[in-house]
Amino acid sequence: MRRQKLHFDNLDEVLKSSKSTRSKGTQQFETPAPQAEALMLPLNPIRETIFDPQCGHGALLRAAAVTGSGTHDLLGLDIDPTAHVPPFQARFNAAQEIIVGDFTKLAPMLAAVQARFDLVVANPPFSLQWVLERPHWQTVSGRLEAAPSPLDAAPVDSTLATFEYLHALLSKRGEGMMLCNAATATRLLEPHPLWRKTWLRLTLPNFFPGVGQAMEIAAIYFAAAHQGKAPLELAAPDAQPDTIRRVLSFPAENRRKLIEGMTIQHARDCLPSGPRFSAVAGEWQRLTDAAQAERGGWNIRLNGRGEIDTYLTPYQSLSGEVPVALVEALRKIAGQHPTALVVQRASRKALQLAVRGNVWRVHPDVGQAVETALREYNAVRAPLRPLNPVQRLGHLDEEDEIRCDRAPGLGFTTGKSYPLESETIEGRKVEKRAHWRRKDDQEEVLISGQELLLRIKDDHGKWHAFTQYSLGEEQEKERPEDTFHLLSELVECFHIPEVPDVAAVHPVEFALYRARLVALERG
Repeated sequence: MRRQKLHFDNLDEVLKSSKSTRSKGTQQFETPAPQAEALMLPLNPIRETIFDPQCGHGALLRAAAVTGSGTHDLLGLDIDPTAHVPPFQARFNAAQEIIVGDFTKLAPMLAAVQARFDLVVANPPFSLQWVLERPHWQTVSGRLEAAPSPLDAAPVDSTLATFEYLHALLSKRGEGMMLCNAATATRLLEPHPLWRKTWLRLTLPNFFPGVGQAMEIAAIYFAAAHQGKAPLELAAPDAQPDTIRRVLSFPAENRRKLIEGMTIQHARDCLPSGPRFSAVAGEWQRLTDAAQAERGGWNIRLNGRGEIDTYLTPYQSLSGEVPVALVEALRKIAGQHPTALVVQRASRKALQLAVRGNVWRVHPDVGQAVETALREYNAVRAPLRPLNPVQRLGHLDEEDEIRCDRAPGLGFTTGKSYPLESETIEGRKVEKRAHWRRKDDQEEVLISGQELLLRIKDDHGKWHAFTQYSLGEEQEKERPEDTFHLLSELVECFHIPEVPDVAAVHPVEFALYRARLVALERG
């Protein structure tokens, strides 16, 4: 049966993605279940993850699961919200997930999270012109692979676009079957570089119920492992299921010979695609759900209690568009109040990393609250008077780099900045002090306590540790650093940044109180 009825809310989305939908309808035809099952015969019977980008009511998905084995995930897309794949018991209890949405927008998202499937089956719309980002195909080590960045969006035939993206979504051992107009396959698919991945083409009469137009259907079989041998060409005299099975029995029995480069692989060659598919589903819901629209698309905002509310979908984590450090920073600040986060350096850095920059969408109220909290924190911790370089060492734990002013000849270069880390360690040293009973004698006393350790990585990647006192041979062996120095050497050779005092942080208040003190002295 031809499906052309779409929910009103989805009609505008269809018209935008396809320039020819107004004149041609959706051009989707349901695959009858008996023919769908017969067409699965030549495919690998081990089908852990099965994906259909235009699944409709799931005829191809169900056929692939029923005739295969080891299926864990049945995954599909369809723009029609009435599309529904009834749950059923495959040979294994497979999880099902269907995304209602536009393939032209969802396909690049699946590619972005590196979703890969063992079996892809498709019956795409015929002869539509879609606008979508297409993968750029390149040859890597003799193999044709999809480049990470897609090409700019441009109109493309719906059959060709589906053919390209199905290959991009195959696992290394993946296979696929796609139905299309036989004339379109000859005109658009055969000249394409990906055609060399095709190992079998079956041509058969039109079998779509209720479709009166005369056309031949091509079932295209392809495999990621196939290396360019011309496909076996078969034709069925009619489209009866038994006839299809009889014609396909030869390629089914000779798969190993027909698919050049095929090897037996038991271990998975990619991460499970079920969670990655679910990540795209979550992101699609975020982009289309009215409840999420009320959020204004903010990744970071303040809730009614003044706490930081964060929103991060798995898609944003998996797509690679956001650095891992930023994702971790966002998770650390969730549910916290800005004034509490600025006290500790680690959480303060996470807050600044998440809020500043152009990766996350940050509500203006959050930026204002963070700046206020940082200003108040810096005001409270400001020293009463200017500090000398030795005194400023205690504030180096706020720095990530330090500049070398005078190269000590230990792997550092004058004028260059180096990574700096700080740590509080248990310092131990032995001193000779006056005996507590015999005043004229001395005794050795072990002194321990918390001590600041600063370490700097030199030009050769080696770490240098700087402490107030020498750690001693035994304690140095316990440390991961390569070389050990005293803090006095750090002061001599490196620039110790200035620390704003009260007069710099609160100039107006400082001048006011100073005037009062002067008045009291004179008074």
